[in-house]
Amino acid sequence: MQSVGIFDKHAFMLLLYVLGMGSEKMIIEKKLICLDIVGDNKQNIINNLSEVAFQNGKINDLEAYRNAVYKREEEFSTALGYLVAMPHGRSNGVNEPFVVFGRCKDEIVWDENEIKLIFMIGIPFQNRDKTHMKILANISRKLIDDSFRESLLSAQNQDEIFNILSQITI
Repeated sequence: MQSVGIFDKHAFMLLLYVLGMGSEKMIIEKKLICLDIVGDNKQNIINNLSEVAFQNGKINDLEAYRNAVYKREEEFSTALGYLVAMPHGRSNGVNEPFVVFGRCKDEIVWDENEIKLIFMIGIPFQNRDKTHMKILANISRKLIDDSFRESLLSAQNQDEIFNILSQITI
């Protein structure tokens, strides 16, 4: 049985099914898609992508958000395998839920895993509903599909990536 992170595939799919039921709001914005990111480690990538969220008004306290993401990374790596990482954090520094998508120009090592695709998620601390779990589940559901990941890796521009990621809703 293939393993996905700490879950076996069947348990993972059940979790996705239970958490994934919900609405139809798109979670990806074109201005939050970054291609050909250059960075040599996860800290550089986290800093670069969080700066994009800050510049686009998704974050009001960059340091507080980054600290939340780093704390989460210390608890358990967000590298999922399949060249994917999903760093995320809940913080008072976040104005509204967001996802910044990044694709690295070259693979980088993220806690002993090679990654190229990053979905950085931010959730306001006061958000007590299951929004962050829905976002994680809905992105993960798509990432299980090899052809979805391949399409993200081979897309030529931001518009193509946006069209691919527009399939993900909460």
